[in-house]
Amino acid sequence: MGLIRFFCSMYLSIILLIVYAVACAVATFIEGDVNYGAAVAQDLVYRTTWFGALHIVLLLNLIGVFVYYRILQTKRLHSIILHSSFIIMMLGASITHFYGFEGYVHIREGSESNILISRDDYVNVLVGTSDNKIYYSRIPVRYNKVTETYFKEDIHVGDNTTATVEFKSYKPSNSKVEHDGHSHDGVDEELEVLLTYNNEEYLFILPKSFIGNPSNEIVALGDLDFQLVWGAGESLLPFTLYLEDFKAEKYGASNSPSYFSSDIIVKDPINNVNMNYKIFMNNVLDYEGYRFFQSSYDKDERGTIFSVNSDPGKVPTYIGYALLTLGFILSIFSKESRFMKLGTYLKRQQLFSFILFMIIASGIILPNNALAYAPMSNDEANPHGDNFTTEDALRDAHTADEQNIQLLLGILKVGFKGNTGTMEHILVEDAQGRIQPFDTLAMNLIHKITGKDGFLGLDNVSLVMSMMMYYDYFQNVQMFPVKTNELKEALGVPKDRKYVTYNEAYEGDTYKLEEQVHTASSKNPAERTQFDKDVLSLDERLGLAYYVYTAQVFTVFPDITSTKGTLLSPGVAIAKSPSKEHTVLIENTIQDYYMSVDNALGVSRTFGGEEYLKNDPSANMSSAERWQVSNDILNKISAMQKQYNPNLLSDSRVSAEILLNHIAPFKKLILVYIFAGLILFVMVVKGIISNKPIKTRESKILGIVILVAFAINTIFLGIRWYVAGHAPWTNAYETMIYIAWICVLCGILSFRKSLLTVSASTLVAGIILFVANLGFMDPQITTLPPVLKSYWLNIHVSVITASYGLFSICFILGFISMILFIYRNVTKPHIDQAILNIHCINEMAMILGLALLTIGTFIGGVWANESWGRYWGWDPKETWSLITVIVYTIILHLRFISKMNTPYVFASFSMLGVYSMFMTYFGVNYYLSGRHSYASGEPIPVPISLYVMIAITLLLIIAGFAKRQLAMPNLNSNKQ
Repeated sequence: MGLIRFFCSMYLSIILLIVYAVACAVATFIEGDVNYGAAVAQDLVYRTTWFGALHIVLLLNLIGVFVYYRILQTKRLHSIILHSSFIIMMLGASITHFYGFEGYVHIREGSESNILISRDDYVNVLVGTSDNKIYYSRIPVRYNKVTETYFKEDIHVGDNTTATVEFKSYKPSNSKVEHDGHSHDGVDEELEVLLTYNNEEYLFILPKSFIGNPSNEIVALGDLDFQLVWGAGESLLPFTLYLEDFKAEKYGASNSPSYFSSDIIVKDPINNVNMNYKIFMNNVLDYEGYRFFQSSYDKDERGTIFSVNSDPGKVPTYIGYALLTLGFILSIFSKESRFMKLGTYLKRQQLFSFILFMIIASGIILPNNALAYAPMSNDEANPHGDNFTTEDALRDAHTADEQNIQLLLGILKVGFKGNTGTMEHILVEDAQGRIQPFDTLAMNLIHKITGKDGFLGLDNVSLVMSMMMYYDYFQNVQMFPVKTNELKEALGVPKDRKYVTYNEAYEGDTYKLEEQVHTASSKNPAERTQFDKDVLSLDERLGLAYYVYTAQVFTVFPDITSTKGTLLSPGVAIAKSPSKEHTVLIENTIQDYYMSVDNALGVSRTFGGEEYLKNDPSANMSSAERWQVSNDILNKISAMQKQYNPNLLSDSRVSAEILLNHIAPFKKLILVYIFAGLILFVMVVKGIISNKPIKTRESKILGIVILVAFAINTIFLGIRWYVAGHAPWTNAYETMIYIAWICVLCGILSFRKSLLTVSASTLVAGIILFVANLGFMDPQITTLPPVLKSYWLNIHVSVITASYGLFSICFILGFISMILFIYRNVTKPHIDQAILNIHCINEMAMILGLALLTIGTFIGGVWANESWGRYWGWDPKETWSLITVIVYTIILHLRFISKMNTPYVFASFSMLGVYSMFMTYFGVNYYLSGRHSYASGEPIPVPISLYVMIAITLLLIIAGFAKRQLAMPNLNSNKQ
């Protein structure tokens, strides 16, 4: 009886969940290790018998808890539905696992296929007889650097004939071979297999291949012919797909796909079906129990690749998802739920609170200068140092011509002030194919090249145009940051220099860093030294500058040969011009613009060997009139863009994007949120400890400031959505600013009667915005790949990131609770009551957070299944989302263990649990590989602040341990 009780206990549930979470975490680190990878993680964890058994034990334990505690006999419908959903989902997943199938189909245009290629590997055995019969068998195998599949299988040919296939050895692909006197990596994997038939043996050396590959030899033993192939297996569909046409649309002139689709005909003679259908991303074909997803395509864009699955467990799985959502909703709104009981307890308390104003008077606004540019610091205006002038920058570059130095000084002092307003509105197309105002392109370029939003006191548009028009001068300006002395030595510049020039990276036509760049690029990112990183960073900056110097970034001319609305640089536009007249138009437009700017700046240049200012018709014009000539040319370019593509960005979207660039609202809100939240936080905590009410006037003022800041935050989040054309949560930066918005929203709406919650959520929002605006975050608005164009994505990301905001609030509330535990005293019972009140708010926030995270994670499964035919691929991001769900599930269920059912334990784990969320959001994105990873290059260093934060967390938990004895609030009592 004791064993049964233990098996059906919450103790075992928590132990099993901990084991499960640890196993998943270990698997993600195995996958992220360059020496192992996803295959090893699959074979050591996810595909193992013990991991499958762990699922079964978890399922049986859940059922046992249901039966032992007679949950079905209670009136808690929300709990029954919620926990039953996991049982149904696990059954659905089991059906899919054991009876489902995944593969892919490859078809070329004008051809048909019914061959389904498996995702798993096999040793495929083909046997040919003397009477031309073919027998086919396959042996499932998996090989990697850790595991090997040993097999010895009998292959039956006909009724009485048998051949034996036996594993001998496996050679991985990372062995070194000598070729042309050099050592090379990347040798194909090889498998040695011994075939025995009719007392004869033959040792096959099998490279990784596909069925039908002519390189695989056919061996005759006795009266049979044998061919062994190691690779994917094949099976036949009961119908045929014919590919009429494949279409791939790109973003402008880039190689980034915007949309791709396949026009097919389903041919099924048995059912007399001849059906036309278009398959594209997020639009699948369902036929005869198979689902076909647009997955990829051939490089020449003449063939398509479909992901295919047969999923008999889809219906029960989706039913489980629906019940999960319903169960969580009922858990929040049901009168018998834990969430409602916590809320009822709070209503019974005499809390220090005030009702925040929910409607701000129309006349309350921030001062006008609050949204203006902050004054540029000396370091930003002059990044070389306080005693370093712009003229020094030019002279140090050994620019011999004094006239050139004065010219550049004049340009840098005056800039394109008479032209910037028009130029910033001109539309251009970036390398990813996104159409945007030139102001955005210039801002992104200068930030990436110099590491600043502005440089030498010049606005971004003026600086980019100056680099483009006067490139031969600007190549001698120090504007490329260099960190390591080793790189400075390689370039031959003084070690006290912070910036180098473009020309200093070259010696004649020779690039000084060619060998260093090659060496650094060939290393794994985790193995790169600081010198390697500095080299690659400088190389990228120089490459971007080259595109500016050569006017390749000046993509303003419409491609009149295309209907896609592509914008081209002058050189490409001329190369693609369909007529001599159009070529002359482009050439004259560029020449006229350059000359008009020269006139406005008083600069002379030559075109075709002739000095252009010799017969200057604008000699008697004022400066404003000269700039107006330049603006008129830009307006003609804008009119040309609209003439050939009237569907380009509207003027309102362009203006909105420029407003977003210049105001930088999410950066300016940092200090507002942090100071308002911190001041309110100090006031509240001081009031709790001293048992004195806080000053109503000051708290109202802070409340109004927070509400106004939140309103501004909301407006500009909407503007970014409008500008991007999609929801603002498709990259790391966007999700961070969304989480910050959610935090403040939770403080204002969900717990508007608790000043402590408002202060905590506002402070968290400010910290999150601060992190979002650090250097490793890219705020650039980007195009969407086809797979992300799904409403399921919008729901998935918005819900799951909202949970991160709630968990952040839980951390702060746990932090506050721990401080109050330290100040506990028998003479201060009000502190105990404050801890209990905070606990209730903390637990309610965590319940909401867990509900959103769990629902969002499984909605992600729906998105994945509807987009590429797989709910779950054990991608590190998916796995860590699951781990975080488990972590917070454990925290919320610790109250069922008597010794753990205290506010101290809950506060401690609400602080510790946030690190799982950090790993899910930051760690996976920047340190582990996977389809969700943002780390396309080198991983960012772990910030020192994280170690400090962990240390403070642990010290607080230790400091509060001595005064931990405090019972949970009595939620069933009517006493106050």
